[in-house]
Amino acid sequence: MNTILLEEFLSEDADYHVRSILADAIKGIDLGKTIGLKEFTFNRFNVKLDADAKRAIIEDELNPSEDGEFSCSLNEFKNGLSSGS
Repeated sequence: MNTILLEEFLSEDADYHVRSILADAIKGIDLGKTIGLKEFTFNRFNVKLDADAKRAIIEDELNPSEDGEFSCSLNEFKNGLSSGS
């Protein structure tokens, strides 16, 4: 797993507005109001929230190789968003 991508996303793309959008989407998943895949496109990174698998996937638009993708649990992703990195 490439946790560096998570750190880069949090520091480069995840401003207050982005964090708020993603936190609201995760809240919908946690409450069972969202199923399937929710996709978000930001400046450098794309984020997919898989409600069924309870996973977050971060894709680096500048790196289309396998190294340009990171997957983690929704809880790990939510913790990263709230960390204020």
